[in-house]
Amino acid sequence: MLQLGDDPKRIYRSFHSRHDLASLEREDGSLTLEPGEVHWTYCGVGADFRHAEVQAAVDAHLPGERAYLCISRGDSALVARSAIAQRIGEVLGKKEVGVMDEAGERLMFFTKVGVYERGVYVEYPKSREREAGSLLQVGLHANMSDGTTGHVLGLVDGAFERLEQELARDYGGSMEHLWIDLELVEHYLEDGKGYPFRFQKRVSAGNPYYYNVGHYSVVPDFGLIRSMEHERVCPYVLGLMYESTEVLVKRARRLGGFDAQAFRRDFREVCRGMGYTLGEDAEWQGPT
Repeated sequence: MLQLGDDPKRIYRSFHSRHDLASLEREDGSLTLEPGEVHWTYCGVGADFRHAEVQAAVDAHLPGERAYLCISRGDSALVARSAIAQRIGEVLGKKEVGVMDEAGERLMFFTKVGVYERGVYVEYPKSREREAGSLLQVGLHANMSDGTTGHVLGLVDGAFERLEQELARDYGGSMEHLWIDLELVEHYLEDGKGYPFRFQKRVSAGNPYYYNVGHYSVVPDFGLIRSMEHERVCPYVLGLMYESTEVLVKRARRLGGFDAQAFRRDFREVCRGMGYTLGEDAEWQGPT
């Protein structure tokens, strides 16, 4: 059980900090972290407020005889669960209302326009060990470009997707995710450099957390990539990325014995399967 006392500010802050990280219900009752997938239920406001339906929903979602009712920093308290719908009906339309069980695990949030969502809060650890035998999740990204490099995205997407799929293998060590970004906006770079390799125990990126993440970026020769023939762009980019993975060899011990040599060998083989020989002089040979 949460020990929040009778301090309304503390209760209000606790609800909203947990709501921000909660997994919310879809229409079928499954949980999601994607805002666009959340199911909102209409409850009305004022004379249209559906008191009986709301109380039934509160009773079904929240365990126990009492729950936290969170209206504002000055008006939040632990109240009888049976009184919650009545209180919501009195303020909804003028205020948003949060409701949370005594353990702080099950939540409901009512908006001013008369709809509500339900969710579950899960406490996530600050770190965790990689599970033996789990597959490395690779993410190759070129998320941003400008008018001079926008064509690159379409030329590399297919190869990136295939590499991500085929490099999902067990390389041992402590790294669960490897994210490599291709920089395509030159004026965003500080001193013309990308960001160096870093290994983070926990990253908040909408999951809400990814664990044991290696992340860095690769910078092309902008003059070259803007002017080269389109069929040479993809092998050039893949060559840069392959060369950049040398950093994994240097960090292998710090990554718990990650088999960087096997990863590089597999990277090379997947590219060969797509018909690419790595390096700046590579040419398209057709898939094998």
